[in-house]
Amino acid sequence: MSQAPSRLRGARWLIDRIDAGIIALAQLRRLAVAHAARAKPAGFGRDAEREAEVRAHARHVAGDLGLPPAIADRLSTLLITDACALQGLD
Repeated sequence: MSQAPSRLRGARWLIDRIDAGIIALAQLRRLAVAHAARAKPAGFGRDAEREAEVRAHARHVAGDLGLPPAIADRLSTLLITDACALQGLD
């Protein structure tokens, strides 16, 4: 396969840097989730109201940025699922 054109290499480099930033932010979010989990009262389980707020906020930000709502929904689901797993919640 021939070498990718310079503009394509540049675009791929930028994508890789952005992906690294997303991964770093995901880890930072996990640290914040752990902090929130320690602040919860014993036996405090899932909070449907909070999960709805997270989803609504993601959709709002996505709308402001022109990101399709389906992307925000999928990302919210992934982040909430990870947060629950970190806390040992279903």
